[in-house]
Amino acid sequence: MIEKRLKVRQSPFILVMQIITTSFCFNVIYFFISLLSDYFEQFNNSKFAELIAIDTLSVLIAIIVQSTISFMLILRWSRDSYKIENEEITHTRGIIIKKIQKFNISKAESISYSQTILGKIFEYGDIKIHYPAGQKEIILRGISHPEELLEMLKIQN
Repeated sequence: MIEKRLKVRQSPFILVMQIITTSFCFNVIYFFISLLSDYFEQFNNSKFAELIAIDTLSVLIAIIVQSTISFMLILRWSRDSYKIENEEITHTRGIIIKKIQKFNISKAESISYSQTILGKIFEYGDIKIHYPAGQKEIILRGISHPEELLEMLKIQN
């Protein structure tokens, strides 16, 4: 058995794609809000409307919400990792409540990985650890350089 420690996490590409998707969604929402801004008569007649236009308010709200969600995505990504040592995988995750799961590699029947086309281009994929019948299959999703990790896991197995 090789005593080797390794800490891995999801590929940064996954994080970037989540942030881009969030930005796109908020741009679509902002577009529809700006189309409806003429119909906000209650807002236009209020004293608050004298201080700030509805378009400016909607942009500010979108920026605040989008920034908060992006920050939470980055924080969640940074707090989700797999530590591999001594024939064991420890999955640690959670922002407020820390959750820890441990899996024994030595009991696995087989270990494989898969990649999508984007995964091959950006070097990320899923590692699947298969256990004997009746036990749950473990999937490490979106891991950077899965083929290298697979070789290390097979050595430990």
